Amino acid sequence: MFKVLQTMMLKKCPMVLLLQVHHLTKIFTTIFLPLFTTLVNLLLLVTLLP
Repeated sequence: MFKVLQTMMLKKCPMVLLLQVHHLTKIFTTIFLPLFTTLVNLLLLVTLLP
């Protein structure tokens, strides 16, 4: 079943794959960026604190 789906996906336009990748990167940035910024802020706070 999975192989059939895979072949169907491969036969389809690569645009679909690109869109999927784009969607994943969007999700990644929306989740990772705020986390990263908060981490940086925390580190700055810790370093600035006496």
